[in-house]
Amino acid sequence: MARSIFWAKLKHLWPESKEKQAEEREEKALDLTMFNLPEIAVNQASDELNCRIEDMTFQKAEALPEAIYADVKSEDLALRVRSIYRYYQTGNTVVKALDGVSFDVKVGEFCAIVGTSGSGKSTLLNQLAGLEPATAGYVKVFGENISDMTENELVKFRLHNIGFIFQSFNLIKTLSAVENVSLPLVFKGISVKKRRQAAKVVLTQLGLKSHLKHLPNQMSGGQQQRIGIARALIVNPRIIYADEPTGNLDSKSAKETMLLMQKISKAKKQTVIMVTHDDHLAQYADRIFHIRDGKLIAVAKGKEAYQAAE
Repeated sequence: MARSIFWAKLKHLWPESKEKQAEEREEKALDLTMFNLPEIAVNQASDELNCRIEDMTFQKAEALPEAIYADVKSEDLALRVRSIYRYYQTGNTVVKALDGVSFDVKVGEFCAIVGTSGSGKSTLLNQLAGLEPATAGYVKVFGENISDMTENELVKFRLHNIGFIFQSFNLIKTLSAVENVSLPLVFKGISVKKRRQAAKVVLTQLGLKSHLKHLPNQMSGGQQQRIGIARALIVNPRIIYADEPTGNLDSKSAKETMLLMQKISKAKKQTVIMVTHDDHLAQYADRIFHIRDGKLIAVAKGKEAYQAAE
């Protein structure tokens, strides 16, 4: 229902033209899905939790000194995370998915969050994107406290500031590369012609000029992930969140993807936050945050950051 109202509001911005059919096709594709963000496999609202959590007192967590930029101005920080706790209930057990995590990320940094399955790394990424509420603590993204935002405010903030890259690509199989990449611009009310032009530019920059009209099943896994990256870039986000972006790729494609993400961060000064279980791939990042049992246990420089400092 809400999506129908959304489309009704947008349609009056677009004049009737020969591109009408393309608009309807993309609208139908959006209704099928792609742009659903990952489901959260935890209780969705804090009021669902019983008093065992509600009655708890959460202390300001002591941060690792190397995780904090004490001398960096707030306007130069992309992320400021302070004492983030995320507890939830399973039966009579309180699960401490995040247990007092604090760190800073500078604008233009490429950071990796590393941990094994169940360590809390994906939950942390959800917090950074405002996809689930914290039990305590806050996250500031470019100075704005997203922990205090309403759902509508979060949707608007994500639309204008955040790009997402997924492990499973999340491409719509019935749409071409250009059509998949241009989808985020639909939500900004941009015409079919202009959003297709923008998509072609980004795809060409990523070396996919010869694949503009190809469907996902006509491309390799590495090429599909480049489509996913192009889709994240097309809205010119200030920060990109990548959830296991190489999980479905072979080693060659994984390396190419990591080099591309490095290039994006350095050339465009866009902040990139990547979640991975792979310590080797994490070495491509400027800094590596190691998560275990919901706690930030160590912060290290990536391999290239070490070499640059020598």
